[in-house]
Amino acid sequence: MPSALLDQRGWPLRQLRDLDLSMFDYLKLPLSLAFLGVFAAPRAMRTSSVIAAASWASMLAAMMLACWVAPRYLAPATASIFALITVGLAGFWRLTIRRVRGRPVAIAIVLVVIGTTAAMSVQYIDRTRASVGWWTAKRDIGQRLLQLPGNDLVFVRYKPSHNPHFEWVYNGSDIDQQPIVWAREMDPAADDRLRKYFADRQTWVVLADENPASLVKWPDGGVLSVTADPGAPGGMPSTH
Repeated sequence: MPSALLDQRGWPLRQLRDLDLSMFDYLKLPLSLAFLGVFAAPRAMRTSSVIAAASWASMLAAMMLACWVAPRYLAPATASIFALITVGLAGFWRLTIRRVRGRPVAIAIVLVVIGTTAAMSVQYIDRTRASVGWWTAKRDIGQRLLQLPGNDLVFVRYKPSHNPHFEWVYNGSDIDQQPIVWAREMDPAADDRLRKYFADRQTWVVLADENPASLVKWPDGGVLSVTADPGAPGGMPSTH
């Protein structure tokens, strides 16, 4: 809480700056322009969009009270935002200023959004595949374990300085049936109970905060490191 209060020192200017960046990430420039068309929309449409505008305004007010903001915080107002965007596009559709017609503007906004969304999706997938981080380390370790016979129980060992946002331990709804069960390393007694429950699985320990993260066999009289063997098909793990 003290650190959160310190973050509020720049309020409200800091919040307005972060909120502006958040809105731009969430809506992008083309959809932001669509709001200008609201003023040219038919009166009936503007009247019916008051509830959507009020919902969006309440979300913005709530975000101003937060210690920090992010685009995903606007998710509850998604329906209201896109209702207003629809009204704005309808306004552009019927707008005519001298010789400039709004219909091509509305069509251009929609086409630009479709094109940029597709391009950004491809860029995101490509960047994610090439990125190196804790999530890619978990993915690689999981893929290596899946190439081994049998199911696995993986204890995740964190350092005291571990960033809680970098969480490795996520499991499916049917934990007993999934090939890899992830668990936090707790204390010897609790870990031993979990190992006995999953006695039919191979047990491993991930040193999550090492650089790079490493996987070791549960020390039953010795430690077996597991590393990727470049010469093995598909990067099959090799123990040594």
